[in-house]
Amino acid sequence: MKKILCLLLTCILFTSCSEDNNNVSEKDVSEVKKYLNVDISNKLYEIQFSNRLNEQTPRDKVIEILSEPSLSRMYSLIGGSILACNAFGNAIKESKPSETTLKFMDEMLSENKKKCEIFNELHLKYDEKFKEITQTKTITPFYYFNYKTDDSEDTSTIGLFLEKDNCINFSLMIQKKLNYYSSECKYYKGL
Repeated sequence: MKKILCLLLTCILFTSCSEDNNNVSEKDVSEVKKYLNVDISNKLYEIQFSNRLNEQTPRDKVIEILSEPSLSRMYSLIGGSILACNAFGNAIKESKPSETTLKFMDEMLSENKKKCEIFNELHLKYDEKFKEITQTKTITPFYYFNYKTDDSEDTSTIGLFLEKDNCINFSLMIQKKLNYYSSECKYYKGL
């Protein structure tokens, strides 16, 4: 029921936005590139997977490589989450909802704010590290964990933690603040 209400409110907000916002502005493009640069994502994928997989790679090695935590997916998850947060926040502002609507949406807005803060923190901490990997073509060892939300069957990965304690603390924060399920921290040996 909660999901249906959230979906309904989101649809109402998006349809109430003005038609003038259909044009993509330069500001929108630069924001996308800031948080989700396709070139960086592609290079991360290439460094981690493409350069190591070919027709001669044994099947067991292919499985091992593809089971590694994907840096490209992590980068896309962090940037995509921030863009979704910003889009949601802008839709709320532009639709100018009534106080009654805002009260009704209070829990959803609070959850969105927490998620945005967490993913902005990840972006600030690790964006330069992603860029460094693309320049050096070297992936240093790190800790990571997988998490899952209530409303998704898929798991996502957050990583690049240099110390296991940082990974554990971040995993616990995700569990506590966002009510996500998370795995134990794992070690990735790097390339």
